[in-house]
Amino acid sequence: MAYPFRRPKQYVTGENGMTMIVTGKTRKARLLGLACCAAVLAVLALLAGCNGTESATGTATASDSRPETGTAPESEPTTVPATGTDPGTETVTATEPETEAETEPETVYDISKPEFRPELSASYCNVRDYGATGDGQTDDTDAVSRCLREAFKKSGVAYFPAGTYRITQTLTLPADDSRVLRVIGATGAVLLGDEGLDGTVLQVNMKYNFFLYNLDITHKGRGSCVDALFIQAKWCRFTGSAASGGADVAVFHGSNCRFTECSFDVNDPNVYALSYVKTQDEISINNHVVDNVFRGIGKGVLVGNGGTVGDGRCEGLKINGNYFYNTGAEQVRVAEILHVSIAHNTLYGCTGSAIVLTQRGSGADGVYINDNRIRMGDGALACITTVEDTGSYISSVNINNNTLSGGQYGLYDPLGIIRAHVRENRISGQSEAGIFLEQSVNSGPYFFFDNIVTEAEGVDCFRIPGRGSIAFARNVVNGTSTVSTPLRRRFEKGCVTEKGDNLTRLAMAEQV
Repeated sequence: MAYPFRRPKQYVTGENGMTMIVTGKTRKARLLGLACCAAVLAVLALLAGCNGTESATGTATASDSRPETGTAPESEPTTVPATGTDPGTETVTATEPETEAETEPETVYDISKPEFRPELSASYCNVRDYGATGDGQTDDTDAVSRCLREAFKKSGVAYFPAGTYRITQTLTLPADDSRVLRVIGATGAVLLGDEGLDGTVLQVNMKYNFFLYNLDITHKGRGSCVDALFIQAKWCRFTGSAASGGADVAVFHGSNCRFTECSFDVNDPNVYALSYVKTQDEISINNHVVDNVFRGIGKGVLVGNGGTVGDGRCEGLKINGNYFYNTGAEQVRVAEILHVSIAHNTLYGCTGSAIVLTQRGSGADGVYINDNRIRMGDGALACITTVEDTGSYISSVNINNNTLSGGQYGLYDPLGIIRAHVRENRISGQSEAGIFLEQSVNSGPYFFFDNIVTEAEGVDCFRIPGRGSIAFARNVVNGTSTVSTPLRRRFEKGCVTEKGDNLTRLAMAEQV
């Protein structure tokens, strides 16, 4: 299967220590620019010499040496690994220009935040230099471990050329907040957890500064591909085992973590592709899951598990711009967090419910579900639903500007959300009801504004069987604005009543 994202071609370290990815085209432009700058400097030097002491023929005789036209001025060279080769074996040497304005190539993608000091990004450690074969058969655990330890010690880079590196024991990075480690793979580089490995392939105990780029991690045994207190991963692929032993494919715990343009393949229907779980006595805020692809028979993203009651909960997560398709029973499950944004995602082909809200531990508070496209698979339950758990409550839920199609329900709330705003959604194609508030008595207030609900004949657009604090305004039901319908305290098939454009709180009577 083709990889869904373009992978980086070259890695360079600038004068400010920032690691950058430079495409082949940009690299050529960079070298050409350096050559042009050198040529200009040579001409200026020649003119300056002409204004000084000259020979009879007009040739400058200045004693200072000048660079030849087309060459760069003398400076410390930066070695850039060529695509598909090992650093130190097949390289292209470029010189750094003197001015700050010339240090930026035409196309640069920043992959390291916060910025590094220059001395922290100076050295590469190639796993092949430590004895790794990458043939998929030899046990490369010891060689890879020694390479990681050396790169960790130097606060440098562990580099994996193309190949499959078989791992039979967990690779562990210690908890040392003073270190920086970047692990970079060439296209085709794979860390392979052996079938006999009962545990995580890569265990990261670093609280800060672990960065993983362009590396595939596949686990054939029992355990996670990666379990990290801190991680920022980009252009990686994580593939879980069919016999995972209940371990999610990738797990992270800390603050400022980020997964960007990665893909997750889940082969166990009982586990999640990505799990965000707070650990005891650690602050966990401001994390991002952006522009990734989730697929396979398993589940998508788990947010919180209620395991740190009394020690706070996860705070601040953005799940934005991702693709979930043909997954298992759930695509996003929000169990325990304060403030989560689920926005601009495409969720397709789920067999259960695409977005599940539940109240594990301290529960979910401040949930923003905006601008998503959800299309359910055959026999699926709901695009968005709530599920009862052992925690307290679900509160402050905003569901805005989504497209919800298919399934038995568009929005199904059997639990009862406290304070929910449902606005400007397009809901259609359900088999039971567009919106079903099964537990409206103990929930609310519920606000329904400017929604368009279109269902087939005999299917409820709104089904609200009990009493509750519920408001409706400017909704369009099966092509008819409910604003024009006179106030009646009842719901009928395909019709909801309200009064005017103003907010109207209704103490709902029993359905008649």
